[in-house]
Amino acid sequence: MKNRKLLIFDLDGTLLNSLAGISESCNELLKQLNLPVYQEHKYVDFIGLGLKNLLQKALGENYPISDEDKLISEYKEIYSKKWEKFSFLYDGVGALLESLTKKGHLIALLSNKSHEAVIEIKDELFSDYDFKIVRGIKKDSEIKPNPALLLEIIKSLGVAKENCYYVGDSLVDIETAKNASIKSISVLWGYGCREDIEKNSLKVNHPLEILDIIDE
Repeated sequence: MKNRKLLIFDLDGTLLNSLAGISESCNELLKQLNLPVYQEHKYVDFIGLGLKNLLQKALGENYPISDEDKLISEYKEIYSKKWEKFSFLYDGVGALLESLTKKGHLIALLSNKSHEAVIEIKDELFSDYDFKIVRGIKKDSEIKPNPALLLEIIKSLGVAKENCYYVGDSLVDIETAKNASIKSISVLWGYGCREDIEKNSLKVNHPLEILDIIDE
């Protein structure tokens, strides 16, 4: 396909409304540690830079450096049991993914979430969609805005950078695309700071508007 595009999507706040699942899971962990919990909206300030960063912000000075791996493992176990009840696709996401595939474009997924969680979510909620590559963060992975994983996906799928887009809801996603020298599309329904993403020339209020951008 001559004008085939590659669209690589962020997950939380872009394809998936997942804040309640993150909030419920982290609050349960905090209760187990006899620490105060947070209202759901506060977690908007905690997410976007990976699981370790989320827990560091939630626990603050109580973050156990020496037992970090144990803490992360405990959160993952809780989240695995809770996320599906509290997470759902944004309206129009399914139609967008189907349309992109039907038009011959390629889709991939890259999140700062743990790789295990991303795979589990993909298998449960996105199994009907033809994602060519799905990546989250493994123990030694660089997190966004480092572009390493994004560049790895682009190279693996063999698409020229001028035909690639990274779609996300935050300034981190914009910076990740910039660091990889590809275009970014910002979605306005997610968790990112509106002021930051309004500066992006490519932004959408509904998933299907992305089709208009890539077909220009």
